[in-house]
Amino acid sequence: MKNATNTMDNQDDCLIFLHIPKAAGTTFAQILQRRYRDGALEWLNSEGAISADEAFEALSPARKSEVGAVMGHINFGGHSLLPRPARYVTFVRRPVERIISHYYHVLRNPQHYLHDEVRSRSMSLAAYAASGLSTELENDQTRLIAGPGEYASDQEMLAAAYRNIERHFDCVGIAERFAESLVLISHLRGWTVPYYRDANIGANRPRHSEMFAEAIAIIEERNQCDMELYQFAERQLNEQLAARIPHWETQTERFLLRNRQYVRITEAASLVRRGVVAGVRLLKGGANPQSSLQPHATMNTLL
Repeated sequence: MKNATNTMDNQDDCLIFLHIPKAAGTTFAQILQRRYRDGALEWLNSEGAISADEAFEALSPARKSEVGAVMGHINFGGHSLLPRPARYVTFVRRPVERIISHYYHVLRNPQHYLHDEVRSRSMSLAAYAASGLSTELENDQTRLIAGPGEYASDQEMLAAAYRNIERHFDCVGIAERFAESLVLISHLRGWTVPYYRDANIGANRPRHSEMFAEAIAIIEERNQCDMELYQFAERQLNEQLAARIPHWETQTERFLLRNRQYVRITEAASLVRRGVVAGVRLLKGGANPQSSLQPHATMNTLL
């Protein structure tokens, strides 16, 4: 398994990455950016009143025909907008960990649409989990994979998510098992397994403690479907790995060893580059170079 250098997928279908917030998606998005270059990747963002799903629909017919991969915080269903076959991948995360991460992400990002309200009300984690401020806090992983629709119950929505996974997804990765998931996705897509550095790490999250007990109970009660979905996805991941990749545990261990080496090399190179920039600024009488030499904190949705 070598680092991916191809700019196009080996398959003829379009790859749709359904990016569930706070579930390792930023790291995988960076991998897609390296693989799908020269305009082959469409990264859908919400712009003002236009949602990412509406941005997907608004793509021109020519763009829908040529695009190699699409990603964004979108609902299932975008494949119906494309003139050729498409397959999905996504990552899910343990619901308790995801909601805790979501809370601290909101607190540290003034641009987040919930930041001002959560800050002004001095919401605790438990209060936030029980607030109902956003559908993102209650079975949102299931909701995104099920797609838009009127569901008579949460269990009906969960059943729709299961059907979509079985029919339209190459893989539902597990955030807590990112490397194994990446090995499987790469195998299914015909890629060499790409090296990666973790992205979008939260810096203000404390360790678990007894003070979280109330919040954890609330999160579990309000995310029963997501908890079942996570267990389903983990079983499916194990089954796919065993069926598709002989000795997958050994392959994953070897990949992780090489990936750690890759991270060390890239971080060292990054420090050298920043040192050169700082030196140039100093020679030109610019800002104090010490700030430029500080290690740059990478960020990872796993935290």
